[in-house]
Amino acid sequence: MKRILPLLLIVTLLVPVAACKSTGSTGGKGEPLMQPEPVDISGLDKDKVSKAVFAAVESRGFIFESGTKTSMQIGWARGRHKATWKIDFAGDQATIDYVSSEELSYNEDAEGNPYIHRTYNGWTANLRSDIAREIGKLRFGS
Repeated sequence: MKRILPLLLIVTLLVPVAACKSTGSTGGKGEPLMQPEPVDISGLDKDKVSKAVFAAVESRGFIFESGTKTSMQIGWARGRHKATWKIDFAGDQATIDYVSSEELSYNEDAEGNPYIHRTYNGWTANLRSDIAREIGKLRFGS
């Protein structure tokens, strides 16, 4: 009994800490879904932009799902977690938008604000960074 009591005390103290860490500060909703800043592509040839965006997508292992001359839909999967984005580069900016996800706790609050697991935001930030890098190479040379 003397050994069980300290173990129960430790478990009792750790469970609330683990629960707080997993739900974050939004009460279990996850983090606000990141809408990354657009990447400036003004004055660049759309065919070259398309190739640069594809190179960025490919460089980190994102999966090309479908596309046109001025947009593409891509995916990423890690275990049972999956996400899909649309990258649009029709105008003077390349934009990255959420399309769907699986096992990433996507939800919206009462006001319609989207929340998702923080992993999605990390993947999105990496994608945006890779696209900006490839567009920089295109604009300024490698």
